Amino acid sequence: MYLSSSFPTPGATWQIQIDTQVNPNHDVQVFDIDLFENQAADVANLHSMGKYVICYFSAGTREYQRSDDAVFATTTIGKNYSDSNGLDKEETWFNTKEDAVRQGMMGRIRRAKDMGCDAVDPDNVDTYDNDTGFNTGDLETDKANAIDYMNFLYNYTSTYNGGMDIGLKNGAAMISSLIDKVAFEVNENCANLTECASFRDFINKGKPVFEIEYPVYLQNNAPVDNAEWTRLCRDNLENGASQQNAHFSTVLKRFGLGDFTDPCGANPVTPTGTT
Repeated sequence: MYLSSSFPTPGATWQIQIDTQVNPNHDVQVFDIDLFENQAADVANLHSMGKYVICYFSAGTREYQRSDDAVFATTTIGKNYSDSNGLDKEETWFNTKEDAVRQGMMGRIRRAKDMGCDAVDPDNVDTYDNDTGFNTGDLETDKANAIDYMNFLYNYTSTYNGGMDIGLKNGAAMISSLIDKVAFEVNENCANLTECASFRDFINKGKPVFEIEYPVYLQNNAPVDNAEWTRLCRDNLENGASQQNAHFSTVLKRFGLGDFTDPCGANPVTPTGTT
């Protein structure tokens, strides 16, 4: 496994901002930024402040607005993407076994390395758990295909031009096969779904879990709901056990993953803006 010299530890503070240029003025150790909305200068600026930079892209879906979309012109169009938060996006699922898809992802990994990113955050790799249009109907076969794709992404990321770190996005069923290769986990909703125990192996191995929760009050642009804030940031008691997201790097976000973030600190952060 490749690990950069500035690799973060469990509990590291972080910010994730997608679809817009990063705002560097967050007092955090790790930034997860959009591969296509930022340039090498943005990464260099974050590095000058001692930040670890993860670059985000979707590895499982075709986002038609991306600047490299022409690369995927010959790929088979899968079903429309609709995430667990009910958001319908202008995206369709890839057949991740297709050579054109994998060649395109190699290009994205090269872009990330050339920009100076420390790591990549490939999204939508848990294809076995989604209605992509390409699954076989046999869960074990579909999981094996997803693991094969992640191994492909890991192998290229860790070796191209000196290598970068790579994380696993969600994908609890793949952890046992990949945890010794991937450097971190980026998780969505594990506290809300009481699933955080599934990801504790990362903490036990000294690897961070970057957790995103989407409280209802934030989506409604409403004032802080203290009970919901406490449940997502603090309590998360599963089956009466101790706090399962202890030492996770938890942030509260709106679905759009814009600039606003609540880092689950000592007190709730009053929401600002609408993204």
